[in-house]
Order: sequence, then C-alpha cells, then structure tokens
Amino acid sequence: MADLYFRYRRFDEALEEYNKAVQLDPTALEIKIRRAKTYAKKGFLTRSIQELQQLKREHPTFSPARIQLGLLHYSQGNLLDAELEWEGVFQIEPKNREAQNYLDMSRKARGQA
Repeated sequence: MADLYFRYRRFDEALEEYNKAVQLDPTALEIKIRRAKTYAKKGFLTRSIQELQQLKREHPTFSPARIQLGLLHYSQGNLLDAELEWEGVFQIEPKNREAQNYLDMSRKARGQA
C-alpha cells in the first residue's frame, strides 16, 4: 500500500504505511530506505538524512543506504559528502556499478571527470 501511496504522491499516507511495515518487520531495510525517500519528498530533508545515517550505523554493510544517502546529499548540492558515501560503498562492494556511475556523475558535475 505504501508504494502505491508514494507513487500517487500521497506522502502522508505512504509514511503511515511504511511506519506500519517497519513495525511489523524491522529487518526489512528497503522499507526504511523508502520511508527516508518519502520524508525527503515531503521536504523533511533532515529527517531523511537522519533515517539513512541511522540505517548506515546499524547495518554498515548495507550499501543501498549509503547510495541513497549520497543521492540525498547530491540533490542538496553537497557533492563532496555524496562522493564520500559512494566511495564508502567500494569498501563493501569494490565493483558496485551504481556507486561508480553516481561517483562519475558527481565528479563530472564538479569538473573533475
């Protein structure tokens, strides 16, 4: 349900459903990422960053959290913080193409391609 609400830009309802899902299964890490994305869409960027940083602390080898945190930093113009997150992915998964693509994009935006 939460994904449908999100798709139709009904973010309050999406958050409510994501919160229910996290309570039912706290080990579903992807749901926590989706919840953080929903906070960002609502304009609660600080809350979104906090969610992702907590996820990163609790599950340091879960690279999707770092990738999403990097995207959030990038969307705010914090290119260096974004790059640090994506470079951190390489410590977990040295050949992660998604992180490499985002890193290349950021460096190109900074003129360091």
